[in-house]
Amino acid sequence: VETRAEEDGDIVLGIDTRGRYYLDPGTGETGVICRFGDDACDQEARLTELLTSIYTARTIDKILYMRAHNELPYGVIQDAVEICRVAGVRVLANIAEEVDEGQASRRRG
Repeated sequence: VETRAEEDGDIVLGIDTRGRYYLDPGTGETGVICRFGDDACDQEARLTELLTSIYTARTIDKILYMRAHNELPYGVIQDAVEICRVAGVRVLANIAEEVDEGQASRRRG
């Protein structure tokens, strides 16, 4: 398993516990894809549009880093992966948060 720190210019997609998408398009600024309560916003279509515009113009690489909550259903992750693939992402890397041994043992019960 390869590890490395996040760098400037990394494109990072986050998915929260409710399945909402957040995107850092490589600027270091993370923003929501759709505002909370904006029922007219289709977050999947909006994410596809944003990622397509980023990866069509991107010449250095086609890598996206994903950070998703560990309790999300697999289908939510798979939907995001498919959106990324269609939008031009060629390498998808997972960002895992380190858990200290005390936290891990408390979770196991």
